[in-house]
Amino acid sequence: MGFCSNCGKQIETGSAYCSNCGQKFVQEKSEKVRPRNAKKRRRIVIPVLVVIFTVAIAAIVSGVVILHSSSGSTSSYSNGGDYQSTYTYQQPTYTYQPTYTYHPTPTYQTHQTALVEPNHVLNSGSYSYETATIQAGSTVTISWSADAYVEVWVLTETQYPSFTTLAYTSNYVGLKTGSSGTLTCPIANTDTYYLIISRPGGGFYSSAKIYSAIATW
Repeated sequence: MGFCSNCGKQIETGSAYCSNCGQKFVQEKSEKVRPRNAKKRRRIVIPVLVVIFTVAIAAIVSGVVILHSSSGSTSSYSNGGDYQSTYTYQQPTYTYQPTYTYHPTPTYQTHQTALVEPNHVLNSGSYSYETATIQAGSTVTISWSADAYVEVWVLTETQYPSFTTLAYTSNYVGLKTGSSGTLTCPIANTDTYYLIISRPGGGFYSSAKIYSAIATW
């Protein structure tokens, strides 16, 4: 049951016109329109739902990617709780490769020479010598034995001329005195060396017998 919208008279259900004023009712038309309006609503709502669903899926995927990229970190930095960044530190590896350079020890051939013949007599103010080219790093050894005081010298070729006057010189490589002994003299530079045994000169020096005088280097 209903009422007429024009005159207010009660009308019967299913009536198309008002029996009082003849007002035409539109209930049937409105009922037929409703399904069409519902279809329109569904056409609008479905694309909106699709868009919302797509945005939600994209947000979920982005969150998974961010969480995955930050996994496996060993240290983090936080700025007041608002921003957090994660760093992974890899300890550098160093390989030490030592270099060895072999320097063989030089070997020298042993040389030996006699400065005088056995039992040779040196008069006062006289001397006897041998010359030799000796390599740097060598050591000259002169061992001698005599019946009197003698002098044993090692001189360079430059120092030798001052010795020829039989004056005492302060320029020498090695010097040792006595009736017997051993002079050991390291050689710093390769040069020609004079190996000398002498009997000092003077009125109170007589001759000296040299039993042996051997130089080795």
